[in-house]
Amino acid sequence: MIDSNTHNSDKKNGFSVAPLILLAGLAASCGGGGGSAAEPTPQPNPAPQPDPDPEPTQEMTGSFIGARVEGLRYTTPTTTGLTNADSEFVYLVGETVSFSIGGIALGSADGATKISPFDLFDMQAPETEMELRAEFENFDDITNFDRVANIVMLLATLDRDGDPRNGINLTGWDETLSDAHLDFAAPLFYFREASGPGTLSALANRYQFNYHPRSFQMVHIALPLANLYRELKITVPVQARTERRKDHGNDGSYDTWMQTDFDDYGRRIKMQRGDYEDGAIDEERNWQYDERHYVISSDKTEYESDGSVEETLTSSYKYDEQDNRIQILRTSTNGILESEYTVTREYDDVGNPLAEEEVGEGIANYWTKRTYSYNDLGQIESREYVSDHNADGKLDYADSRNYSRDETGNLLSEAYKRHSDGNTDSTPDLLERNVYTLNAVGQRVERERERYADGVLESTRQDRYTRNDSGLLVEAEYSNDSDADGIPDLIEKVEIEYDDKGHRLTEKQMADEDVDGNYDYFATESNTYNDRNLLTETRKELDRNTDSIPDEIEVTIYEYQEERLTSVTEKEDINADGDFDSAESVEYSYNSRGNQSSRLKKKDDDGDGQYEEQDLEEYSYTTLQSGGVYYLVYLYTN
Repeated sequence: MIDSNTHNSDKKNGFSVAPLILLAGLAASCGGGGGSAAEPTPQPNPAPQPDPDPEPTQEMTGSFIGARVEGLRYTTPTTTGLTNADSEFVYLVGETVSFSIGGIALGSADGATKISPFDLFDMQAPETEMELRAEFENFDDITNFDRVANIVMLLATLDRDGDPRNGINLTGWDETLSDAHLDFAAPLFYFREASGPGTLSALANRYQFNYHPRSFQMVHIALPLANLYRELKITVPVQARTERRKDHGNDGSYDTWMQTDFDDYGRRIKMQRGDYEDGAIDEERNWQYDERHYVISSDKTEYESDGSVEETLTSSYKYDEQDNRIQILRTSTNGILESEYTVTREYDDVGNPLAEEEVGEGIANYWTKRTYSYNDLGQIESREYVSDHNADGKLDYADSRNYSRDETGNLLSEAYKRHSDGNTDSTPDLLERNVYTLNAVGQRVERERERYADGVLESTRQDRYTRNDSGLLVEAEYSNDSDADGIPDLIEKVEIEYDDKGHRLTEKQMADEDVDGNYDYFATESNTYNDRNLLTETRKELDRNTDSIPDEIEVTIYEYQEERLTSVTEKEDINADGDFDSAESVEYSYNSRGNQSSRLKKKDDDGDGQYEEQDLEEYSYTTLQSGGVYYLVYLYTN
């Protein structure tokens, strides 16, 4: 099946970040008396104006805006200090002001009465939905917008009370982090999750602060950025998808619908779906939040065709003082209590989950537990899982994974053990070990794998990787010994070519299935790009007998309007006779705001050019006047 998500073109989608034009003006009024005998009308003293040509040594007071930040280090050529409770700093006219937290440099800007995180990178804040979507869709390329988002994430993380809405207190962190290092060059959606040297995870584990790495709360990414826009008084109205209508068969009659409601913060609060035929609601979901934007409860109700309740699933959530989700209680009912299960979590001081225990009661009685350990960089060293499927007090299953890494966090080896009977004292029925060899820059160049069944070596595999000067994979060879007799019984190879921009042009896969020194088949994929670096065609050929004549062909065509994807068509020629045997197409249309308004899927099962199956989806939107940034972050995170 084809879907828009399967095509990953240039993420910018043609959106450019327009400069923010700041308008400022001075207003002055004047007036006078009437005849000669009248006294002149008194005039108010003009308001003091900044000296248009101040002395070079004139001291000025500025504010770091986007949040009231206390305890942020500022440095100029002539002075240094910490911002006060009003986020103020001092500088001399003409100086550059640099900001930092201990050894972590945030950036510099020309001295001004107001400096925001955007000024540290000499950029204007994206102010429209299309500009913001362009940044959020840009998953792979790291931009200055990512860096800004990551800086405000750090500030909110270090805030002493963890709530950036009432200002950020960094008191003490400048001294504590005096020799710290943090790299802000990471995609904003991955900044919190990344591990290894120079990451937020490593920083949190070294200095023991909570950064919620795996709390399952997208709010931790959304709130700092949304708060930044709020403090800058920038409102970005966005369109939120509120309705989806499906027309199965594309016959002009809708069959099913789904509607979603949002609150003023852009949070989803209700979803309903149903059929047009009977007009009834088939399913309804609701979400409730606390003042910190955490989900505290949700429910899902499914209805019978006569409108009676078939089942209701209710979930409630509890959090500890550090906002880690520590408990989930789910209850399933059909008029009476059928079952419930509880998930309880434990965390270390920095927010890494240490244990997760799940207990089911009612129709399904069971118990499971997961435990984790971490290295100093916040990376998982071990994970263990045990379960008692029928809650009789005896383990029915257990498995574990252990990882070893070098001092920079690169994975060197991993081991997986499985005890299908739950007896961890016995020989595991499956043991798999992987050992990795890295090059000088930490890239994997070799993998060796051993697999044991009930203590007996079952199979081995060796993989080798070759990269070009840019670090891109150009060749991989896989040697598999499925019976561990020391003689490979399958050899596979992949060769990849790129253009000078790093686009993958060709990928050729080949296999020697009987290890006689001759490859038994070739599978080739070639890609074509337009002058905007957008993928326009992918052609796959399968040569089953290596005679250089394709036996099967598949072609995928991508079409665009400017840089927006409008259609994807996939055709198959299963016998490579020049006539396509089937085709599948997806067509997209967009509204004036650039949001998708419809998607039409079509299938031609016999390649005659007639589409036997068609399914149309149409979408409606509502404009969120506030909460737009929060909504978009949540949308793209999911």
